[in-house]
Amino acid sequence: MRANVSVSNSLMKPFRRSVVVARAALRWPLAERSNLVLTLVALAILLGSSVWFFTAKDDRGKSARLTADAWYYHAYLPSLVFDQDLDFVDEYKVTKNWYRLGKTPTGRQANVFGIGPTIYQLPFFVAGHGLASLTEDRADGFSKTEVKFSLYASLLFSLGALFFGTRLLARRLGGRYGPLAVALVVAAGGPVIYYAIRQPGYAHPFATFWAAWLVDYWDSSFRPEDSSPRGQRHWVCMGLLIGAASLARPQLVLWSLLGGYAAVSDLLRARALGLERAAVFRIVRSWFIGAGCALLIVLPQLFAWNALYGSVVASPQGEGFMRWGESAWFETLMSSRNGLFPWAPIYALGFIGLLVGMRRHARICSALILGLLLQAYANGAAWDWWAGGSFGGRRFDSCYIGFAFGLGVLLLSPWQQQTHPGKRFPALRVASVGLAVFSALLAGANMNFASTQSAPTVRIYGGQSASSILRKSPSLFGATAGWASSVSNLPARLLFAWRNDVSIHAYDRVVGVHVLGELFPGLNSFRGKKREPVDLNPTHPRVTGLERTSGKNLSPSGRVRILVGLNRVGPVEVYLQLTGEPPTVHVNGEKLLVRPLDSPTGAYSVKVSRYERGSNRLDIQSSPGFILSRVELRTSVNAAGHTPR
Repeated sequence: MRANVSVSNSLMKPFRRSVVVARAALRWPLAERSNLVLTLVALAILLGSSVWFFTAKDDRGKSARLTADAWYYHAYLPSLVFDQDLDFVDEYKVTKNWYRLGKTPTGRQANVFGIGPTIYQLPFFVAGHGLASLTEDRADGFSKTEVKFSLYASLLFSLGALFFGTRLLARRLGGRYGPLAVALVVAAGGPVIYYAIRQPGYAHPFATFWAAWLVDYWDSSFRPEDSSPRGQRHWVCMGLLIGAASLARPQLVLWSLLGGYAAVSDLLRARALGLERAAVFRIVRSWFIGAGCALLIVLPQLFAWNALYGSVVASPQGEGFMRWGESAWFETLMSSRNGLFPWAPIYALGFIGLLVGMRRHARICSALILGLLLQAYANGAAWDWWAGGSFGGRRFDSCYIGFAFGLGVLLLSPWQQQTHPGKRFPALRVASVGLAVFSALLAGANMNFASTQSAPTVRIYGGQSASSILRKSPSLFGATAGWASSVSNLPARLLFAWRNDVSIHAYDRVVGVHVLGELFPGLNSFRGKKREPVDLNPTHPRVTGLERTSGKNLSPSGRVRILVGLNRVGPVEVYLQLTGEPPTVHVNGEKLLVRPLDSPTGAYSVKVSRYERGSNRLDIQSSPGFILSRVELRTSVNAAGHTPR
């Protein structure tokens, strides 16, 4: 009898604990006046963002709709709920398979997008399906109600990320209203708001949410009063959060570095307490249990890969898509056309804040900086390191909470009385107020840009820098954002100009602009080019040493430098046509063999086998005053170096 009572009590413990938590949550708004204010503000944010979500329009109708990648994420839902087969033949008849994805080795229709976002949208989809079954003639997974319910999850998960960002800032930096304001401004000043409201259905809201929760939970275990190693329950929870983040987007597994920080902390605590070997063994065992929990959560993705591609570990885009040895990590942060900081200068402020915070918050700031750099390296290793047609640096979704903390260091730290008891820093506080106004202007410009675009992409703008586009926002918002965007990558532009002996404007027009087809073969419906002429306009920043005289491109010094962007593998032929002595050609400082093709016309060919991923220096030298008529790049292979069938 006692055994049955004991078992009953153990089963009721989680329920009782949930009841206690629920009661505390309901009483919290009325406990203090500030709590009530925060609750009302949170409700206002939810209401306002929901109204924007359901009413925003563009030239093609309601902006919150399935577009591009979202079609592929959504295709999992009817396939799982209705067919249970992960075969997208029926779904692609509706979505039209925009990217022209073919069949996998298992004979199924390919879907290179992860199943994780589908798992998180599933409850919303089921609810929408139930309502659609009662109110609509169509309830096949693509009805308006089913789609709208599924997309609404993007907004709710994004708002959840704000909650964890606010809680982290309040715990480490103090304040009542400031943490929420900072978390909100950073979300409005980057890609978070766009993929929550304007282009929902992507993986980014879910990645933002789970990464924010993971960082917040990890940080909460570093309380001064906790001198003992973390228990098994903590490691189970951390493992579940790491798994949930990795399921949202596989690259977020890199945030398991937080587990390394916690593990080292456990060992240091165990050493300080003088624990015996058996106790240390239990600590290590907890680590493995947490890792097992993480693996358990990502099993749906492993099963999906196995069903589609015949392997639990797969690169759905194809072999060679990830170029780990040639990561363009710096470009992902700094590129004027594609970089994170130029498109979201408020993130650059957050990064500066993380560096400043290293003095007083070394542990969390170092972890967040390392996590950011790992994400930059992974993003740069992807073939399309610019993230395709994207609104800003969307693939840095998991770093939102890090940038929020960094900006919080700059704005909230000067108001911390507990850090310097009895001391005041009026100059720093005045500066923080000015910086807060500046940040609000950046967020306003980004929101204006987000609200006026249906599917913005730096590729569509044909080479314009982020600063020139952000300046189009109204009045002071545009001027502030444009200036901040330009300053955010000024060091990169200066370094590029010095290394290549070009003007400071060349970086904006060269980096991220590729020729001969830059997209990964088989992942898109566009064919790569076999020939592409290089623009020899002497006024273009990529060209130095040429002058336009009588309609001809003349080189007074006999030296011409052309910067050429390449994002491909395999040999490339440079075709030259000039009037003058036979040229000498160098690519990135390496002298290459020049083969004459037609002496009377001055045609030459240069085979280039080795070149950089990104900008390359093509130096042509001949007699002073030679005329350069044509430069053309040619190839017989596709961007991946394979001969097309």
